[in-house]
Amino acid sequence: MFRRKLIAASITSVLYPLTLSFISIVEDPSYFIEYLGLVMVYSLPVIYIYGIATSLVSDWLASLLAKKKNKLAIFLTFLFHTIFGLVLLQISLIAAWLFFIIDRLLKRKQENYQTRTALLSFLLPICFFIFFLVLISI
Repeated sequence: MFRRKLIAASITSVLYPLTLSFISIVEDPSYFIEYLGLVMVYSLPVIYIYGIATSLVSDWLASLLAKKKNKLAIFLTFLFHTIFGLVLLQISLIAAWLFFIIDRLLKRKQENYQTRTALLSFLLPICFFIFFLVLISI
């Protein structure tokens, strides 16, 4: 389960800055790339540390309360993700919901994610960040 959470965090750490940047592009399109990089720098460690920890707690609490009722467990997990995501109101709530959706999609695949796959998933946000650093410098 922890390896799946690492992969979900990697995907979320790329999709979350893109989501916030597309929301901000309506206000001022000239700062899109700079805003994207700024959001990624600050959100990446939070998603990996706080996001994974609260997602693990959410799953644990939901399974404890639901007692084998799958639909109730999913709803409770979503509820706990929402509660933990309200730390910074709308800004962190978007990340919490993205993390929840990605984690559920990965869980639906029912794959046994290898440690190597989880570690390689760290390359996704790193490559994404380097790409946008190069884009900003051009």
